[in-house]
Amino acid sequence: MTSDSSTRLVIGLDFGTRQVSLSFRVAFAEIKGNSLPDIRDIRVISQWRGSGSSTYDLVKVPTKIIYGDDSQITWGYEVSDGEEPIDLIKLLLLPESELRTYLQGQDAATVERSRDKITSLGKTVTSVIQDYLRELWKYSLGQIKASIGQRSETLPLHVILTVPAIWSEVARQNMLHVAKQAGICDDRACGKTRVELVDEPQAAATAVLFQELRKRHDLEPGARIVVTDLGGGTASGLLAQDVITYAIEEIDPAPKFRECVEGAGGLYGGNFPDREFKEALKLEIGRQRWKECSPFHDMILRESWQYSIKPSFDNSDQLWHVNTYTSGTCQLNSEQIAECFDNTVTPGIVKLVKGQIQQAKAASKSNTPPELICLVGGFGRSPYIYKVLHDKLCRGHNIELIQTRDNSSWSAVALGAVLTRAVQPESRVARYSYGWSTNEEFDPDHHLIEDRYYDDCRSVWMARNQVHWPIKRGDRVQHSANGGAYDILFLHDEKGIQTHKARFYKSALRDPPKRVNAMRNVAISEDAAPGVVFLGNIELTTPVRVQNLPKVSNGDGQSFHKFEWTWKINVSGNSVNMIATTSDGEEVGKLDIGDITKE
Repeated sequence: MTSDSSTRLVIGLDFGTRQVSLSFRVAFAEIKGNSLPDIRDIRVISQWRGSGSSTYDLVKVPTKIIYGDDSQITWGYEVSDGEEPIDLIKLLLLPESELRTYLQGQDAATVERSRDKITSLGKTVTSVIQDYLRELWKYSLGQIKASIGQRSETLPLHVILTVPAIWSEVARQNMLHVAKQAGICDDRACGKTRVELVDEPQAAATAVLFQELRKRHDLEPGARIVVTDLGGGTASGLLAQDVITYAIEEIDPAPKFRECVEGAGGLYGGNFPDREFKEALKLEIGRQRWKECSPFHDMILRESWQYSIKPSFDNSDQLWHVNTYTSGTCQLNSEQIAECFDNTVTPGIVKLVKGQIQQAKAASKSNTPPELICLVGGFGRSPYIYKVLHDKLCRGHNIELIQTRDNSSWSAVALGAVLTRAVQPESRVARYSYGWSTNEEFDPDHHLIEDRYYDDCRSVWMARNQVHWPIKRGDRVQHSANGGAYDILFLHDEKGIQTHKARFYKSALRDPPKRVNAMRNVAISEDAAPGVVFLGNIELTTPVRVQNLPKVSNGDGQSFHKFEWTWKINVSGNSVNMIATTSDGEEVGKLDIGDITKE
């Protein structure tokens, strides 16, 4: 059986800190005009090996793995209560400097325990993550085949991996590295596998906007929607939860939207109230009784909190019953439950969303707030979070607040991932400035004399150690923006294939410095200058031997060989990707970032 070359099996993989979700659809053609996918054609895997829990959780599988005595792998729901798995493995993809930012208290200890277990097994972090992803991928492909039949094996794959918007370029490259090693990126006999990374909040927003814009007739072009992605016990409080405001540009025939202000994030995920509830329970029944029921801790927290109180609590005046299994039932009142949220995440979430509303209002010509706020993610389904945001930010301000309380919100990131090519922002607002080292024609009014040198090819004085910043923080950047055309001139004695390198920088400053000492030896992710971080090297390779490149002449009548290219820049969340191409579209260069997964 063969397939139309335009038909692909699109798979969205949301590899979360605590749980994973995977969705898929068959894309029969490139999405153009009225040819939009039907949300009903998107399927989420909801049957996992070893799952005996409620359907509330089945659209996700735990990110846990255990190795038996014979190295047999147990993963996901197969890991039983009371076992000590290698946990939080996604976080181990982060560079140490980033990891310290996200970890707090118990989770730091969990990560260290996972590292110790990995070391004791004689394995590496990347090999363990690869093992988990390999088992997940193999099982998922089997489920997809059971769902759509034999054609699942005759279609080329388009795999979209989601990552937190706050992840650096290094962390993203590490994610791609382990995915490749796990076989996720392998080509098939029927065609080449296409793989890309998409920010989690963008994927969640895509799912929400795709559904809302198609079913709501009261939204018109110009309307602004604040999408608030709040992870639950799945995305964990370990990673920043993102708030992004989009402006609707078109609704028919296909939805079009753009980021209208810079997105924001904070550590306000649903894992923090979990810890607070555990502490409240200890205080209520006493630490000794809590210790006595230690074999049932996971069951208590899961059955009484995760599946009962947490998803249904709306601050109504009632008593909440918790079965301790060994010491009977204890009761917690609504004030105690509310404190689990208010002592950890509620103030931060309110501040985050309020700030986005104020930014959107300031950017509006009419100085009006956005029309709609959408809550997504596992924690975004919380009735209490809905009530707090509605009372504090929406009531009396003509802002509508909506949330989805079914599993589509729980799996919004995976759902949105498979819609990425069909519906995506027309433009984004850059959260950072990006630039690269370059040489400029010397100007005594702007350049240091120590940077001056004579360029024999161009017959002019030049200044080294300069930085060209094609993207500034706050700029509206089109998808795959054109970074401009550039060239290099080669001397007569230079032959064969040549490689050129330039340093690439990132800055949180809106007006970053135009000079950075390129001779200073700095490591990737270190400061190259105040407010400027060195990301890596841009590497370019001539498409043909230098002697076969076009010739040009300088002002002195001398001829040289000229290598020309154009940069395509893709900004996404906190990261950037760059590809250099010739006028014929041939790739000749890219941003090369260090890989910490090589151990």
